[in-house]
Amino acid sequence: MTYIPASSLQTNNIKSDKEIAKEYADEANKIIASFASNIKQQEAEQDRQQVKQLEKDLENSNITGEKETNKPSSDTTKDDAMDSEDDEEEQENNNEGELIEKATQLFTKALGYDEKCLDAYLGLCYIKGLAGEIQESKSLLDKAESFYPNDERINLMKSLLKEETSSSAHQHTDSCCSKDEGDEFEGVIDIGQKIDIPLLIHNGSVTKKFVYVLREIFDRFDENKDECLNKREIQLFSKAVNNQELDAYSLNSILKNYNSTKKGGLTFLGFVEFYINQTCEDSLETWKDLKTMGYNQELKLMK
Repeated sequence: MTYIPASSLQTNNIKSDKEIAKEYADEANKIIASFASNIKQQEAEQDRQQVKQLEKDLENSNITGEKETNKPSSDTTKDDAMDSEDDEEEQENNNEGELIEKATQLFTKALGYDEKCLDAYLGLCYIKGLAGEIQESKSLLDKAESFYPNDERINLMKSLLKEETSSSAHQHTDSCCSKDEGDEFEGVIDIGQKIDIPLLIHNGSVTKKFVYVLREIFDRFDENKDECLNKREIQLFSKAVNNQELDAYSLNSILKNYNSTKKGGLTFLGFVEFYINQTCEDSLETWKDLKTMGYNQELKLMK
């Protein structure tokens, strides 16, 4: 065996801990950038599909005439479609979870090599923020700030985190209603009648904004998040807008005349159908309900 002096070893290719940490952080940031882009695309596509599907359903439901009794075969088809969508959503969530986990591991490895790696702190802060772990995000930023006082990226992240915290109670509503001002009152669902009701129905079509408002109200009373309002939830809604519950006849009439499930739950489609008919017959009653639910005359939720 030949002895090799230490001085003759090649050390040019040996990377420092900071360089290794930067490589891990860069790889993680690529994952996060791709993930964030996918989220924006998915949200935009979901908004488009929701409006298109709702318009299609309403076209097939004869909303301006007498409602047909729900057919079991139709419900079965809807249930199968919902199951398929649930499976796709579950797969997407699993894939997203794997990406987030991989990025978290890479950022953590980066800090293992360099405890002052700013990219790693900011990346982990972003991930914690996505998970709603606001306090953990703040702790990471405080740690990073101890190494880099007055850093612009840290200050920007703190500002965004503060804004997220202050608006978290209204997050769902804001996401539904953050549409371009120029088209939020355009008609998106044809109701078969050429009427105009400011902000609610434009040239015979329900406005996009009105649909989003109804969705927010529907979600507010769908306590078990099963995409329909059962009898108890309908009564809670009635008590909120009318200060009294419906009598048995009125309750059953709603479930019979508007789109509902076999188990007796009013779907969002049925909820929209109900409000379209009420608005056409008595728009003042609809505005009273909206005001009671916290919306002003511009259909903005008052915080």
